[in-house]
Amino acid sequence: MTTSNTTETEGQMLQRVMPSLMGSKNILVLNDEAHHCYREKPGEAAEREVTTDDKQEAERNKEAARLWISGLETVSRKAGDHARHRSLGDSLFPARSGYAEGTLFPWTMSDFSLMDAIECGIVKLPRVPVADNIPGRRDVPKFRNLWEHIRKDMPRKGRGKAEKLDPLALPVPLQTALEALYGHYEKTFHLWAERGIRVPPCFIVVCNNTSASKLVYDFIFRFHP
Repeated sequence: MTTSNTTETEGQMLQRVMPSLMGSKNILVLNDEAHHCYREKPGEAAEREVTTDDKQEAERNKEAARLWISGLETVSRKAGDHARHRSLGDSLFPARSGYAEGTLFPWTMSDFSLMDAIECGIVKLPRVPVADNIPGRRDVPKFRNLWEHIRKDMPRKGRGKAEKLDPLALPVPLQTALEALYGHYEKTFHLWAERGIRVPPCFIVVCNNTSASKLVYDFIFRFHP
């Protein structure tokens, strides 16, 4: 038995990815998380110095963005006037895109920033711990940019590839930050209950991979499943 490695045509790709839409008219693609869908500027411009890990992550993100926007462009070419594409959410160039980081895509029609959404009460209010303001390097409080101080001590792989995970091995600055944030949340929880607010506040921690998520979960819940 012999096999041949061939590159599928654009039509074959669409037939594989969206067979139910082949031949349809008036296709509208709403692409959320727009900062993951762009084509980088040729001849990348000089940007701030980044670490090796950041550079590798940026390269992975750029490749994913290229694949996604190439797919959308293929749909537009094949469907012609029957397809429309709209991008939503964070239409900002990321780091190492070749454009100034954080600037809006030039094709953006309307911008409602995160700060505007926070002030209007539409999205959750992000908080950082302030109970411990011990300055770190450059006289900047460690909690201002916590990841910079703990990244080397955090697991880099997901749960499927990581070794034994010990919640007590979390970096001390992270433990302190979690305690500070949860202490504030607990006070808010009781305050809302006293005032008869039926929907309690929500405590959310965003992590960079599933190993870190499991460690933080176990630490917050005192290792009880």
